[in-house]
Amino acid sequence: MSMELNALSKLPPHNIEAEQAVLGSMMLDKEAIIIDDVLSTGKTLLKVAQIVKSKGAKSVSFAFVHLLSESGLDLIKSVSPKKIITTNTLENRYFQLNIVNPLANFLKEDIL
Repeated sequence: MSMELNALSKLPPHNIEAEQAVLGSMMLDKEAIIIDDVLSTGKTLLKVAQIVKSKGAKSVSFAFVHLLSESGLDLIKSVSPKKIITTNTLENRYFQLNIVNPLANFLKEDIL
């Protein structure tokens, strides 16, 4: 499998919010994985998905740590993502990665 790593450090100047918020994007054989720290309105991730699709991505997946808004989640679902991955740092029914217990154990070991 070939792997091309693209960091989206610049988006069109008219979209400053997206430019500041995007952490990166990875393209694996034309399958894009868009990574961000927070999903709130969904506008940033949607804009990035539109950009990578226009650059030839066959599919788009999203990964983010904090889910703040189900309406933002509904917005990114409009691009028919292959996968959406989030954590349970904030209570939500969509998480796939449980980081609460590993984080608690790490802190317990590190502090005690």
